[in-house]
Amino acid sequence: MAYAQCADDRDFTDYELDDAGGPEPACRPKGKWFTNGGAEFLNSLCPNGQFPFPDFDCLEAGERGLLEEACTYGFNTFKESWNGGIFDRFKEFTVAEQRILAVVERKTLRFGKLLEKIPRKTFLLGDDGTDRFGLPLISKTGLDEAGLTRGLRALAGKGAIARVRADQFNGRERSNVFGVFPLTGMLQIFFIGLENKIFEFQQNGKLSATRGTALKEALEEELREHCGEILKEDQLNGGAVAGNCG
Repeated sequence: MAYAQCADDRDFTDYELDDAGGPEPACRPKGKWFTNGGAEFLNSLCPNGQFPFPDFDCLEAGERGLLEEACTYGFNTFKESWNGGIFDRFKEFTVAEQRILAVVERKTLRFGKLLEKIPRKTFLLGDDGTDRFGLPLISKTGLDEAGLTRGLRALAGKGAIARVRADQFNGRERSNVFGVFPLTGMLQIFFIGLENKIFEFQQNGKLSATRGTALKEALEEELREHCGEILKEDQLNGGAVAGNCG
């Protein structure tokens, strides 16, 4: 899986989801943006307009578009589930933890991604990029280094975030890749949505039951291959599912 990068070192465009769920260009800080191979594979399954959807060898004619649609439905299922459940959990979190979680959400789900590399300075100082309305992506959180460290550890311990290491490049600041929910639980909900959409395709004759099963099994195998390491790492970092997403 190739790293996602801009056309040159001077410019970078990310994509924010518009109200209809489609990608909408939004300015991001200049420079290349790296996460890691597993995270980028997951993001390639999501409707962010940045990562091309994978072209799996097992796909037959016409199935790539159906699988992409099913994955988009899986992403939206997780996003809606998280949005519906997070407010019920807010009483579990301190103000600092709520602010950290808000940063992670804005850098991931808001841009049609499950995971994103977020440097510590972003949690502390915000992000001076702008969304499609011209508003700052992330305002300063008011956190200090010690408060950020405590908050991240607490959220991981409460099963409220995913956290794995980002690949390093040319001496850049060490960072982690974050998501708004532990990876294991995130993918469970993602697959519920994906399977529902594949069943719909089977019901309306777009896919046979045999091919629907084959597509699900093929995607599961690809996830094990590309994301097995980050799933293990997230669990070691405290990313066990400890609470409802929705």
